[in-house]
Amino acid sequence: MRLNLQLKIFFSFFLIIVLVLTVVYFVANKSTATNYGDYVMYREKLASQQIASQLNDYYLENHSWKNVEKLIRQISASGFYVVLSGSDGKTIAKSGQSNRIVNYIQGTRLVHQSVYLTNHNSDTIAMVYVAPTEVDALRTPAEESFIDSVNKALLPAALLAIGLGLALSLLLSGYISGPIRLLTSKVQDMAAGNLDQQIEGGASEIKELAKSFNHLARSLKEAEVLRRNMTSDIAHELRTPLATLQVNIEGMADGVIKPTKKNLDSIHEEITLLARIVSDLQDLSLLEAGKLSLKKQPTDIGLLVQQMVNNEEAELKEIGVSISAKLASDLSIINVDPDRLKQVLKNLITNAKHHTPKKGQITVEVGKNGAELEFIVIDNGKGISEKDLEQIFDRFWRAEKSRSRKFGGAGLGLTIVKRLVEAHGGKVWVTSRLGQGTKVYFTIPS
Repeated sequence: MRLNLQLKIFFSFFLIIVLVLTVVYFVANKSTATNYGDYVMYREKLASQQIASQLNDYYLENHSWKNVEKLIRQISASGFYVVLSGSDGKTIAKSGQSNRIVNYIQGTRLVHQSVYLTNHNSDTIAMVYVAPTEVDALRTPAEESFIDSVNKALLPAALLAIGLGLALSLLLSGYISGPIRLLTSKVQDMAAGNLDQQIEGGASEIKELAKSFNHLARSLKEAEVLRRNMTSDIAHELRTPLATLQVNIEGMADGVIKPTKKNLDSIHEEITLLARIVSDLQDLSLLEAGKLSLKKQPTDIGLLVQQMVNNEEAELKEIGVSISAKLASDLSIINVDPDRLKQVLKNLITNAKHHTPKKGQITVEVGKNGAELEFIVIDNGKGISEKDLEQIFDRFWRAEKSRSRKFGGAGLGLTIVKRLVEAHGGKVWVTSRLGQGTKVYFTIPS
């Protein structure tokens, strides 16, 4: 059975707590035993020095070891075995079994508890060995009792800490995994098609994750709305010319509409419109997928812009609009795709034409702006409202929904302009005021 995230976090926390407490328990136990043993050794060293001092005083008062056994028996009653040896190593007096005591003292940590006795001339007169009464064990009963009491105190504390660790592990694992479970549930809902999902933040990292998820959810929702709108717009854009073609062709087939040049021109116009919409959609899909390759080559920008203005001049003159170019004198030859740059200018001039009244003026300005060339297409038409400026580069957007396709286009021109300029490494923006005209800026690295 696979463990879920909360159980994995819980067991991880709990295992760490148990391991840490186990290590702390054994370290505390060992440290207590060692430190207490050192204390006992120090205490016994002091005791051996006091016993040696008693025996030394006894010798100095009596000038011999006669009847010293009585004093040693009294000392032994206080919990110590004593062996008194002469300077020649022979036992003078003792309490207990001298071999066991001396072997114990010399073979264990109590070896330092042997003390030399001296006379007034500092001559060695004897050696006294002192050992605890319980010589068969390294620890005295007092030591054993103290260590046992420490262990008995540590064990409940360790069990209590483990219990608290268990509760905290459950709380922390739930606290950490809860938002992730919620996120998983929201993602599953999104996968099922419900994109209206939001998550409230928690801790800083979870809050960042929630913000990212909420941004993703909003982006997907917006993308879904755009996709539906685009599908609807494409259907709408294609339906009208197709319906016109159908009516005309069925009418000609039935003999109701005569195949005159005017009617055939109308059919041709609708077919051209369909071809342009399909071509624009193809270009836009390639641009947005980053698969439209630019055929860059050294291009004289001044010559290209002047040719574009000259080509548009006759058509604009027929509707009463004039066009001119204002070119800087220091324009250089730069590496661009000339056909795509012409497409950008064509779309912008066409867009300006549709919004410029008779006797209006369109101006194309080009100049240097630092390391970039700046292009401006200016018209003195009716302008665009501030709220519409944010949408003009969206697909199929028109400032006036009721405008006919003849004047409004399919609403893809400015979107393609933006993508083509960005493909050249530049940027595009618009400034406009109602009743005062519009300026469309775009830059290209020089």
